[in-house]
Order: sequence, then structure tokens, then C-alpha cells
Amino acid sequence: MCLHIAEFAPTREGAFEAWLSTIATNVLRDAIDWLGALKRGGGRTGVQPISPEHSAQTLIETLGVDTATPSQTMAMRDWTVRLQAALETLPQKHQTVVRLFDLQQLSAQSVAHELDCSVGAMYMLRRRALWKLRELLGSTDRSLSISS
Repeated sequence: MCLHIAEFAPTREGAFEAWLSTIATNVLRDAIDWLGALKRGGGRTGVQPISPEHSAQTLIETLGVDTATPSQTMAMRDWTVRLQAALETLPQKHQTVVRLFDLQQLSAQSVAHELDCSVGAMYMLRRRALWKLRELLGSTDRSLSISS
């Protein structure tokens, strides 16, 4: 949250208040999403490991990208390439959480340990990363909920 306060350089009157308000808004939004996920069962369903090729396909489908074309196989290959390119544009921690949790299917605890953060912080990073990926890939399904 406030880890980069040393880098904060106010450019106008009230800049600090606006910056702090944005942090509070994001924390509150994350908490509301987390509570909503808990209400829906927290997404605690058993998942069987799948191959890396299928994990990319699953992630693309989770992002709500429309791949309904005459050649679904070719479309999925294209989306996999686009996903890899989009991942490269994300901040390093966002790339790491998506690659480890969604593509390599490591446990939340393992990914959090790798990122040196709590499991809750890992899920928040993942949520933000998936929202950005959805934007970059031009998802057609805005109603999808990205949860833990």
C-alpha cells in the first residue's frame, strides 16, 4: 500500500490527500470483493493439475475472452500468444503471480512465499493482474467475476 511513499512527489495542493484516498478506495474495493468471494464459498473447489497448454486456455477462458471462431484450435493458439504478450507488459509481481498461480498451478501459499507476501496480498495482486489482462486482451464478458 504505502511501500513507495518515499517516491511520492506532490505536484499540486491536495495531491497527498488524493493519493491516500486512492489507496483507501482500492483497499476497500479489494475487501468488498474478498467478502463477496467468501459469501460465494471463497472459490474453494478442488482443482486437479492440468498441463501448461491447458492452463493457458483455462486462464484465457477465465478472463472471458471470446474465442468462438470457425477454427477454435487456431483461435486458442492465437489467444495463447496474445496472453503471453500481454503478460510481458504487466509489472513483474503481476507477471509472477499469474505465471505461478494460474499457469504453473502452484498453491496460493507457495506463490505468496515466492512473492514474499501474505496469501491475501497474493490474491489481491492476482485480482489486479487479471483485471489488467482482461483489459489488454479486450474481453467481451465484463460480467465475469475474477475471484480467488
